[in-house]
Amino acid sequence: MRASHILLEYNAPYPPSRKSVQRSKDDALYLAQELAERVRDGEAMSDLANVYSDCPSREEGGDLGRFGPGQMTGAFEDAVVALEIGQISDAVHTEFGFHVIKRTG
Repeated sequence: MRASHILLEYNAPYPPSRKSVQRSKDDALYLAQELAERVRDGEAMSDLANVYSDCPSREEGGDLGRFGPGQMTGAFEDAVVALEIGQISDAVHTEFGFHVIKRTG
């Protein structure tokens, strides 16, 4: 499997990123939903990841590379498996925050 994502943390979930996040859970969910729609409407996932993502993968446009079963947290992996290549997820909640995921392989 291969995927790109945008991670939106809220109120420093565990483990927190290096920067301080001052967004509420509701705000993170709303922003994730908005960004998913923007990608579906044609904006580049990589550009949005670079601006909005709280994950270090933002430096690679959100690209997580290839990963196998059990390498990602359960809800994230389940969402990737359910997507077809090129498809964009709705907001996916994990212990890290909310993700917008694009399956790329």
